[in-house]
This record gives sequence, C-alpha cells and structure tokens, in this order.
Amino acid sequence: MKTEYSSIPKELFVKLKSISPNLSNYYPCKVTLRNGQTFDCVYIVELKTYIRTQGQHPDEKKGNNFLSIDDVVDIEESPSRLPSHITNKIYKSGETGMGYTISTFIFKDGSKEAFINAHDFIDYPLGKNKDDIIDVLPHQGQNDPNLKNGPSFYYCIYSGVSKN
Repeated sequence: MKTEYSSIPKELFVKLKSISPNLSNYYPCKVTLRNGQTFDCVYIVELKTYIRTQGQHPDEKKGNNFLSIDDVVDIEESPSRLPSHITNKIYKSGETGMGYTISTFIFKDGSKEAFINAHDFIDYPLGKNKDDIIDVLPHQGQNDPNLKNGPSFYYCIYSGVSKN
C-alpha cells in the first residue's frame, strides 16, 4: 500500500508560492517543524510532479530523505539555494555522467568551487552567498582536487491544497 500524502495548508501554500520553483517545479526551501527543528535544503513538491519527474512513487525511491508536510509550520526560501539563472543553466545542460552532475561555480572575487550533485543547493564558502555567484560551468571540475559533494537534501511532498 502506498503512502497517502496530506494536502498543504492554505497559509503555507501562500508562502510556498512566494518562492520561485526550479525548472522541474520543485521549491527549494528551508522549513520549520512543529517541534522547532529547522531543515535547510528541502524540496517541497506536489506528489503528481514528483511522480512525473522521478518516474516513480516516492515509496519506490530508495535512499531519499523525506519530511512530512503535516509537521511543517513555516516555509521560507533556502539560504543555501543557488540563484535561479544558475540552476536553470545546470538543469538545461543535463547530466555530466550517468546519474550525476559536476559543476564549477564562479564567484565575484574570481574564486571557483567545484561540486558534484549540486543542482539547487550548495554549502557556500565562508562569507559568500547566492549574491556572490556570477556564473557556473556545467560539466567542469571533475579533476578538481577540492571537488565537494552537494549538501544532503530532503523532499517534502504534498497532495493538493487544503481548503481551510
């Protein structure tokens, strides 16, 4: 039996819609749960969109981290999020290899950081944020000795919007 996913409360949906989605219609967010915990690097996505883009139901996807929309009390844009024009360039360039991407990010000060599997989020270098990124070089950085992994992320899936 497949997991049933709750609808997102209308007030949270309004906050969600104030955030620009990525090209797959996933919302890169930071969420606060009922117990006060916060999680950065969370994709909030409607169930139908998840199934369409992943090719399977979330229950069939092994190794992913999930948060329940029922536990979420606040949503904001992720501070670890990459600028939209940068993520669009990564998504449009496709995979570097089977099941992974490598990209090198260029910052205003001329420094570069290479990441594997960083589509929407990175752990920014100390003192830098999304306003410091000026470009990305998709498929470049595989030989960088300082190649970093993209941060762990969570999915938070909802099914429709509650009427109240």
